[in-house]
Amino acid sequence: MPRRIACAAEFWAHTDIDPIKGCLIWKGAKTRYGYGTKNHNGRIVGAHRVAWKWAHGKMPPRHLMVLHKCDNPPCVHPEHLYLGTQNDNMSDAVVKGRISRGSKHSISKLTEEQVIAIRKERKAGLWFRTIAERYGVCEASIRKIVARESWKHVK
Repeated sequence: MPRRIACAAEFWAHTDIDPIKGCLIWKGAKTRYGYGTKNHNGRIVGAHRVAWKWAHGKMPPRHLMVLHKCDNPPCVHPEHLYLGTQNDNMSDAVVKGRISRGSKHSISKLTEEQVIAIRKERKAGLWFRTIAERYGVCEASIRKIVARESWKHVK
């Protein structure tokens, strides 16, 4: 058997099917976040990247990530994978509720209601410093809120 076919067969032999989701679950080594890892040409890479290679004939470009439609980190099922940028990955995480924003974030000092009030107060002419002191945050935070560089999700 040619080495290339043996390598592919060896790779897929390290998976189990999830009967509910249809995912192919990587049984080999994993990161602390649950993503499979594989030694590929002397480098440790994501098992899902290697799965992409076996399904599409070549490794994905380094500037692109292999993302999961199924949101299951150990999944290497080629039909559950797609290419995207880091921005695509972050947008997907926000849409699917995997990233806390606003007052739900563990280090947030403000609520969405306070952000709305801050923008109104600045529009009414209050100074950045006055608003910052009122809410117990730094002036730079107020400037970013008003410029919509932070708390972008608050309309």
